Amino acid sequence: MPKFTAILPLYNKADTINRAISSVLAQTIGECEIIIVDDGSTDGSVERIDKTYLPSIRLVQQPNAGPGKARNVGAALATGEFLTFLDADDAWEPGFLEAAGAALEAHPDCAAYVAAYSSTQKQIHEDILLRVIPETGPRTIDGFNKPADMKAYVDCFHSSSSVVRRETFERYGGYYDQDRCVYGEDSYFWLQVALGEHVYFDRTVLTHFHVEDSSLGVKQKGRHPRRPALVHPQPLRESCPPERRAQLETLLAFLRLIETQKLVAQGKFHDIGWLRRAFPWPAGVPSPVIALREVRVSALRLVNRGRSLFTPPGDNSAVPNG
Repeated sequence: MPKFTAILPLYNKADTINRAISSVLAQTIGECEIIIVDDGSTDGSVERIDKTYLPSIRLVQQPNAGPGKARNVGAALATGEFLTFLDADDAWEPGFLEAAGAALEAHPDCAAYVAAYSSTQKQIHEDILLRVIPETGPRTIDGFNKPADMKAYVDCFHSSSSVVRRETFERYGGYYDQDRCVYGEDSYFWLQVALGEHVYFDRTVLTHFHVEDSSLGVKQKGRHPRRPALVHPQPLRESCPPERRAQLETLLAFLRLIETQKLVAQGKFHDIGWLRRAFPWPAGVPSPVIALREVRVSALRLVNRGRSLFTPPGDNSAVPNG
């Protein structure tokens, strides 16, 4: 049985898939199982895979269902002890898996390994890990008490630069895969790992994140759909350790504030009310500047339009599930 399974979700990445596969095959460790899940590509991605790679990979094809579903399908087929998910437009340094294996074997209490990454759009998409994590080694979310700091900690987890133990992946149910979700499906999973587990962080840059090749990269900035954490929060609450429940609720409220800014920019004032009720700001937690801005926007709309921001009584159509 291989120690590692590398799962590559593939959707319309004909120009980059071979670069990703090549970086897996170049790893300094021994055997690594490679599973590519084509998520209904329409650009000939499968046909563009270098034929010399085919004996080394397992290719699965499915109708388009989103990256979360593609990763979960690959994980269900995996036989490795450690699972890692490399996006088809990213690439690893040759020592990535070797470093991950050494860290996880030396620290059996750590459920996952996360390495630093470089980005082709560093001025826009910096590697938060190098800013947030002061030194290489195991740690938990404890000590990150401010809402923005907690979010920054969770943002350190990038699927292409992370390795997770199989039992951990299965315990949290894998990636969010409903409604062909293409944004936040990964952070939905990693948020649970961040709140519930010890994680080994490595400040060594071992992954290259190619923003310019991502369909949800810089060109889509500010136009993402709603985060699944705000649509289906109940599984997050159920998996969260009781001692970290307050941190989860604070983080969800902070994500709600970020969502509010997008709704204001889009003119969707009606949705702000139910988000407030579903994710109230925790008592005793200082409100960040973004919260004060939300209050001003709400007051301005009440004055200008004379209408409440809250959903009319009896109208639950916009209330999130869970």
